[in-house]
Amino acid sequence: MTRTLTFVLLTASVCLAQDHGQGPRTSVEPVNPFTGQKQAIDAGERRFKQSCAACHGPEAEGGRGPNLAENPDLQTMSDGQLFHTIQQGIPGTAMPPSNLPDNDTWEVAAFLRSLNDPISENPVAGDPEAGRKLYYGAAHCSDCHAIRGQGGFLGSDLSNIGARMTAKQLRQAIINPDASPHIGFEPVSVTRKDGMEFKGVARNNSNYSIQIIDTKGHLHMFDKSDLKQIVFDDKSFMPDNYRQTLGPDGINNIMAFLAQQVARPGTKRPRPGQANK
Repeated sequence: MTRTLTFVLLTASVCLAQDHGQGPRTSVEPVNPFTGQKQAIDAGERRFKQSCAACHGPEAEGGRGPNLAENPDLQTMSDGQLFHTIQQGIPGTAMPPSNLPDNDTWEVAAFLRSLNDPISENPVAGDPEAGRKLYYGAAHCSDCHAIRGQGGFLGSDLSNIGARMTAKQLRQAIINPDASPHIGFEPVSVTRKDGMEFKGVARNNSNYSIQIIDTKGHLHMFDKSDLKQIVFDDKSFMPDNYRQTLGPDGINNIMAFLAQQVARPGTKRPRPGQANK
């Protein structure tokens, strides 16, 4: 498949809006009954890898067909549009009909949603309360990250993390924190001309001055003319061994806890034809 997903969106919209040239449909937009259900998402992933991965990649990362993970066009598609595109294909393109039964089609759609929707809408199979205890306890997450004003300052604020990250993004951030740039939280050490050293994360770094928050949460402001050395580190302050120390269950529990961290609980991304609840 060589067309972009934008064309998929437009084609699906037209197909859903018309019924053999008889004008717009008036039926209520269908809603995927399996969205956010782990068993259905796992089943949808298996079917996707069997039937769709040859074009879209085993992780939906793209290939001959477009990338379907974290895709803005797919995120704005209604459930009905996504269902129709999976089941019926796109006439005149390399994407054929899947002819899957309805429930199987919905499961594939649920899997694709899990790659695009925030984790609050597609929670993982974990224990949020066990995750809370790990977060504020043995995993020491709160030493660097704050939630609603409680916690440290070396890492990003996680008060709205459940609405900002997909499950895949959050898992990657936990098990491989050095894979992405630490914009706004670059680890740095500075040494003044008198020999005193400060370590922390850089904030408001310019040609003339730098501000850092040290490991105790204290803010320091320096004129660069007063500094002997500034050394940035690519390695995050966040441990990179959570895969070993927490194990799969521990990571799932922390993710389940973080999935609940939404600044405006009860809100969901609106879709075409569906009210925002």
